[in-house]
Order: sequence, then structure tokens, then C-alpha cells
Amino acid sequence: MSKEEFLSALKTELEKQNLGNVENMLQFYDEMICDRMEDGMTEEEATASLGSIQDIVKEIAWEKPVTTLVKEKVQQSRAKAENSGKGAIWAVLAILGSPIWLPLVIVILICFAVICLLYWILVLVAALIVLLIPILALAFLIRGVMGLSGISPASRIIDDFGGALVLGSVSYLMFRPCLAFFGGTGKVFVNMLTGIKKTLFK
Repeated sequence: MSKEEFLSALKTELEKQNLGNVENMLQFYDEMICDRMEDGMTEEEATASLGSIQDIVKEIAWEKPVTTLVKEKVQQSRAKAENSGKGAIWAVLAILGSPIWLPLVIVILICFAVICLLYWILVLVAALIVLLIPILALAFLIRGVMGLSGISPASRIIDDFGGALVLGSVSYLMFRPCLAFFGGTGKVFVNMLTGIKKTLFK
């Protein structure tokens, strides 16, 4: 399949599923194909390496918010009942079952909110620790420089510069692992939410 055929088919499927940001998605996959062609793949190999269009659309669909997925699931269920001539029964069951499904939906939404909150608290705490170390190193350095004017004894000046050197080194050594940590936890978080969505709304 050529790049134009792939992007045209992808656009058709995305619009059929009422997914937003169609143009951004097409641009993203256009760039992916171009990158793979620059790496030596043919146009057909590059498009084939991305997988089937149906799988791509499914993955994009799982990125929708939980509230949207719940709404779509309800609409699909209602449309299915109406097409089979059971629309009135569906409405009665929906009303009678609201004491069960409404709290269940609320619990699911609360669980997602708690997971998101815990993740961002973890990221915030880690970011504060990462930022605190270079700030402390800078504070030691400033105090050491100020001590050179004769305010502080020599031993304290040496301690200040030593502390600045140690904390600066730790900050430098932690930089790449921290970037990897934030990137890794972000992927784990997204994969976990996607897995929960797939389990609940498949």
C-alpha cells in the first residue's frame, strides 16, 4: 500500500469513528512513514510496518476520556436495543437499573481520578527532589563565595564549596536517570489506563 492510499484509508476510518484531531493524526503517521523511508524502507514496507489501519484506529480510540467511552457505550447499547425493537425495554431497564449502574459509573470515574492524582503526586514529588538538589548546590556555592570575603572561617568555606561540588555532581548524575524515570512512568501510566479502558469498554 502506498503512503497516499494508507493515509486516505486511515482518514476514512478515523472520520467513521468520529475521532478528533484527524489532521494531526494523519500528519503524525505521514512523518512516521517518511522517517522509515529515510531509514531505507520502501514506501510499501514503511506503511506495512505500522500495522493494520483497524488496529491503529482502535489504539487511537482508547485514548478518548473515560466519560466519552461511557457515553459511547451507552449510546451503542441504546441504538442496538432500538434496532432490535426493544428500545422501550432498554429505557425501563436503564431507569430501574440506575441504582446499580450509576454508582458503578461513579466508582469507575473516581478510580480513574485517584490513579491520575497519585501519578501526578509521584511526578511532582520526584520533580521537587530533582530541583531541590541543584538549588541546594547553588546555595552552598553562593555561601562559599560570600565566605571568601572574610565573613566565614576557612573550614566553613571549604565545607560550602565541597557541598556545592558534591550536590552539583549528584544533580548532574541524576539528570539522565530522572528523564528516563519520567518517560518510563508516563508510558506505564498511559498503558495502565489504556488496559483498564480496554477491559471495561471492549
